[in-house]
Amino acid sequence: MVDVNKLKDIELSGKGKVGSQVELISLTDPSGCAVPVAEITPVEVGESGNWSLFLPQLSLKGNYKWAVQCTDIAGNTEMLTDTILILEILNARGQRVLLASQYDKLVDYLMAFKYLSMDDYVHGFDLFRARYDDNNSMKRAGLILNTNLLPIPNTNLLQKETDVSNKAILISHEQGFGDVINFIRFAPILKQKGAKAIYIHVLNPLWRLMQYNYGDICEVPKIGEKIGIDYHLPVMDLPYILETQANSVPYQSGYLTVAPQDSRASFQQFFLDNEKRQIAIVWRGNPDHRQDAIRSMELEVFLAHLPVEAKEANLYSLQFQPTEQEKAVLSKYGIINLGNSFEDFYDTACAMKNLDALISVDTSVVHIGGAMNIRTFVLLSDVCDWRWSPTKLTQENNWYESVSCCRQSTTGDWESAFKQITL
Repeated sequence: MVDVNKLKDIELSGKGKVGSQVELISLTDPSGCAVPVAEITPVEVGESGNWSLFLPQLSLKGNYKWAVQCTDIAGNTEMLTDTILILEILNARGQRVLLASQYDKLVDYLMAFKYLSMDDYVHGFDLFRARYDDNNSMKRAGLILNTNLLPIPNTNLLQKETDVSNKAILISHEQGFGDVINFIRFAPILKQKGAKAIYIHVLNPLWRLMQYNYGDICEVPKIGEKIGIDYHLPVMDLPYILETQANSVPYQSGYLTVAPQDSRASFQQFFLDNEKRQIAIVWRGNPDHRQDAIRSMELEVFLAHLPVEAKEANLYSLQFQPTEQEKAVLSKYGIINLGNSFEDFYDTACAMKNLDALISVDTSVVHIGGAMNIRTFVLLSDVCDWRWSPTKLTQENNWYESVSCCRQSTTGDWESAFKQITL
């Protein structure tokens, strides 16, 4: 994804005979005008049988017609013609963005978010399966994460119509940690439908939290452990398989917890024992997230709008890997830094069990707060993630009863979001 009015480095790709020369002969824009292609260097089909050409800069949305000539080593020629679709969408900042696709799957993927944002989960999760498509433009645009985990080769992908009775099913990690925490709630329902075994595959930072909460009804193998399965599905396919609707999301009042003795130990180690409320804050997410620029903020901005001070409550930072400058700011305002105190999400959850409230931008700890039924205020940009129902004008959401959505009234107006916090 690029925030410019022209799109370059668009890849045309196809298959051909090994050793053949592939030359772009013509390219016609949506208005019927020819696009100069003389400077596009021909390529040779590699041993994989695949070829790719990079087009010149394009500036119009719509279908471009292209033609390439393939000449094999014997001199035989073949003409290939097709279209490439240039889509225009608005990114999270409301800027014009052009995306290129040779595949209808990209259109499906983008439409999925439109439906999901409108709480139409039936159509949205159906179209969201377009992320399986091996589409380089999706990956370059940063639209999907952990694509190497889906689907798992040489296994049967679970379908809606599949009878899971007496079957072993693997639910695999995909996308971000927050996505896994959010969607893992559906795993027990497959067990209730008669599955013989449910395996939950997650990355190491989530392993202990999943093992404690689901180890009695599911198996949580460690990475590299060999298991036998009948079917596999990525975790975000669970609501599709179970035909979940916006008004039928299960376990909205919570589904994760920790061992009481571990929570008490965490309190004794990290928390102040007085009558003040225990409140935690998080002001930024993963900087590699494609929407991080609009979902995160500087610590000073966060604290300037925070509706509570250290003299009124015990304040704790759960921010992962705070910078030295941020640590100094936390110390200045009397906020206890716990950001480097946890080895994994189970440790984080043990500390959070002692909280009266969490105030955070949209990142993984919000999902832990909601999944543990902790009073949570999630600070959202005016263009927020689909699961927070951006078309709604209320603080409610379809996923967590304990999470209040505090939305910007206009782009960048964090003050309006903070004003919605009621401690």
